[in-house]
Amino acid sequence: MPSSSPAAPQPPLRRRRTVQFDVERFAARLDEAVERELEAAAAGRPLWLDAHAAADGDRMRETALLHLLALLKAFCDAALPAGGLPLDRTGAPRDLAALRANGRRLARAGECTPKALDKIRSGRPVDLRIAVALLHALRFVLGRPRLQLPDIGGVESERLRLARRIEHALHAAAHELPASVAAALQRRAAETAGYTYLMDEVCVHYGKLRLEVDALGLSRLRLRRTTRYVPLRLAGFPGRLAPARTYEWHHWNRVGATRLQVQVLPPQAAAAQAATGPPVEPPVEPLVEPLVEQPSEPPFELPLTRRLLREQGVFVVEIDPGADPALLQRLVLPAAGNPGPLLAVQWEEELLLHPADSDGLAWPAPLSGLRVEFEPGLDDRLDISVGDSPGLQRTARGWLLDRSLMPRELVTVRLRLRGLDPSLPMRLGAGGECPAPSGAPQASD
Repeated sequence: MPSSSPAAPQPPLRRRRTVQFDVERFAARLDEAVERELEAAAAGRPLWLDAHAAADGDRMRETALLHLLALLKAFCDAALPAGGLPLDRTGAPRDLAALRANGRRLARAGECTPKALDKIRSGRPVDLRIAVALLHALRFVLGRPRLQLPDIGGVESERLRLARRIEHALHAAAHELPASVAAALQRRAAETAGYTYLMDEVCVHYGKLRLEVDALGLSRLRLRRTTRYVPLRLAGFPGRLAPARTYEWHHWNRVGATRLQVQVLPPQAAAAQAATGPPVEPPVEPLVEPLVEQPSEPPFELPLTRRLLREQGVFVVEIDPGADPALLQRLVLPAAGNPGPLLAVQWEEELLLHPADSDGLAWPAPLSGLRVEFEPGLDDRLDISVGDSPGLQRTARGWLLDRSLMPRELVTVRLRLRGLDPSLPMRLGAGGECPAPSGAPQASD
């Protein structure tokens, strides 16, 4: 007689996490790495080529490429059979010297093609662990520790499928829109799959206004801008947060003292953040008010360095490469959906502005909410307006943006010293330079 007892529940099928690559973008990163190695070898400082290979001048480019592929294979082999590439507590490869040595050994043995490369070239998905190993290899050979998967053409397959569903929905409605508009929306849908972080509850606060005259005899507003946000990891693998600020190169003297602090949010605040986002709190000094009244630990400060990127026409303020590894370890965030700490990041920057000027706010990652706030009484001294974005609402402290922002979308904050002569615009320099009145005191710094 057949049994009537219910069948034992079956464990859920495990879905393999994969990454799909843009072939052209990945190949461009390989070409960039080869060019960098050729320049280093010409200067007598090859990064991954051994001395014998670096001396082979006739076939130098081909040799460099083969050695690069062998090094990629060494990184991929180290990520198998399970667990992924071994990393240290700062999120960097644990034994880089051994990986380089194994890459050179594979090159001498003629084993120069990682299996992942065949998959990338044929458009097939690559296991996430292998994709992360390739990312770390290209970070090393390109000398760019902040490189992310989208920078080398990789997008996690699950997120790509979601973007494709959005694209299909837009395609189905394309007859309602002009062709150019539908195509632009589809490109934006694909773009959203490529980001590894989202910035939540961003607050930009202006205060500490001082009027002064600079070394060129120009009137200046010295203003402190404090930016606080909680980065949320979107990628399916852990990574180390690398906060940085990028400015136009000609603003080198527009940005003064800069400070970076990070606070580990206590579990109760992290849980509230995951559910509803942090509560709105007024900014105070020295930090924008914490997300909870009694944080579990005080914020820690990271050393910064300022670097000019001449070819790109910008300069960056970033964490000093010589920072204490124990501090860098605290910036490692778990994969999306995994339990772990949340971090509140805060930048303090001194801005030197003209008496009538604007400050453009833009970010390199998607943003889920924005508050622009001002120190009490600041609007008694400045005419302030925030504009150029739909969804802005006026609040008692400033402005609130009730929608998300995509990377590089700009919100403009306009600041103008009250009481300026209405005829002043006709007497300003082409860049808005305002000569100081005669007898005005000059700033000591």
